[in-house]
Amino acid sequence: MDIIEIKEKINFASIINLLKEEWPGEWEALTDEKLIEFFEKSCNYKYDINKFLYDKDEIIGWYRYSTWPREEMNKENAHILDMVMDPEYQGKGLGKMMMEDLILDCKKRKFKKLMSRTIEGNIQSYKLHERTGFRLLFRKGIDIVWEVNL
Repeated sequence: MDIIEIKEKINFASIINLLKEEWPGEWEALTDEKLIEFFEKSCNYKYDINKFLYDKDEIIGWYRYSTWPREEMNKENAHILDMVMDPEYQGKGLGKMMMEDLILDCKKRKFKKLMSRTIEGNIQSYKLHERTGFRLLFRKGIDIVWEVNL
């Protein structure tokens, strides 16, 4: 397994199955084309870091994070925008491996704090955040915001 940073434009069509897994309830109503369009518009290659987890030549995981707030190029804070794992590979410690890689990458880039948001009821995400040192920062509606000092 390798985690590789991709700096060029992402072909979101090639990871459509991962995109559908990230927020399944939120994306169900969108066609594949609309979902791809959403991610293409949301990706800011000036600020975002994109890394993919490969099993041989197959992409099985992806994470993206950015400075926070994004447009200010604040070098103190980072925020996880996306993290998703192919369901066939879940429960094998690979999510933890990706999160640890993300945290290490943030430290190398001299960020001081990393924040993340998840949705209420996502127990796998809760456990992953807790196992990798995050603390619950606050809840607002169904959103849960986590942070870890780097």
